[in-house]
Amino acid sequence: MNDLLRRGDAVNQMIQVTGEEGVTIENFILYQKSLFIDMVYLQQDAYDEVGSSCPIERQKTSFDLVCRLIDRTYPFDDKATVRDLFTRLTGLYKNLNYAPDGSPTYTSYLEQIHDLADAHSQPSAEADPASRSAP
Repeated sequence: MNDLLRRGDAVNQMIQVTGEEGVTIENFILYQKSLFIDMVYLQQDAYDEVGSSCPIERQKTSFDLVCRLIDRTYPFDDKATVRDLFTRLTGLYKNLNYAPDGSPTYTSYLEQIHDLADAHSQPSAEADPASRSAP
């Protein structure tokens, strides 16, 4: 993850100089993945009861889900579609972060995240198909 964050930052610096047109679709996907990690896993909401303090088990579960989403292949032809997908995934995941463990809301957001990722990606070769049912 650290490597992905560093590479994503390098792409961000290229985008600052050349604009999005100056990076390949693969680099743009890498950049969006790094933004996703930052926004849904590294940032916390100190004003939210659930988000302000996260038990270690939930952190592990969340990190596992983030890894599975990041390890997928996202075959897109245009950057607008990439941006749209990761914006939608980020919104759903942030809402998941606010939902109490095991609640119907948590389950609903988790299902929506899986459905959205499944509709737009291919799991990596290492992905465990049984992991879909894990929270």
